[in-house]
Amino acid sequence: MIAYHVYKISGLPKSHIIGTGTSVDSARLKNFIGDLLNVDPRSVQGYSMGEHGDSQMVPWSHVTVGGKSFYEILRDNKDRVGEVDLDRLVLETARAGWEVYNRKGTTYYGIATATVGIIKAIINDENRIMPVSTLLEGEYGAHDVFCGVPAVLNADGVKEVVEIHMTNEELDKFKKSIELIKEYIKKIN
Repeated sequence: MIAYHVYKISGLPKSHIIGTGTSVDSARLKNFIGDLLNVDPRSVQGYSMGEHGDSQMVPWSHVTVGGKSFYEILRDNKDRVGEVDLDRLVLETARAGWEVYNRKGTTYYGIATATVGIIKAIINDENRIMPVSTLLEGEYGAHDVFCGVPAVLNADGVKEVVEIHMTNEELDKFKKSIELIKEYIKKIN
């Protein structure tokens, strides 16, 4: 929501307005999956998308660990991991910030780490794909809304939004998250 308002009042191009979006949530998700499977979170690829909040979603059809589909890993390792409630994992990811805040009194280390990653990708012209909040103008069927999506970051800011092909159920969850963001924006205006 803040990125949207900065965009509207700043006059800067959309590529230069970047929010942290779901970058911290995505890092937490990777940590949860890494803990579940006892692997380094850097081996996990996947994103939380949409709102940085309870309506965020994870396109599980695109989550991989070491190049293997997370769905396949769960199926092939039921004896080791048991039944995994994916909706609960998303909720725990969304609420993890509150857990950190309640224990430490702050969450600024996580957001600082995400911000440094974004800044480094821009300064070093990395063309790095990261989940950030950026303006959607038709991507995923959404218009005039900033939300967390994977995007290519380089010296120009957001070079492009990476549109992954989600299942219909995933896309529905994503669209619900976008609608919630738009409702919040209306309340502020």
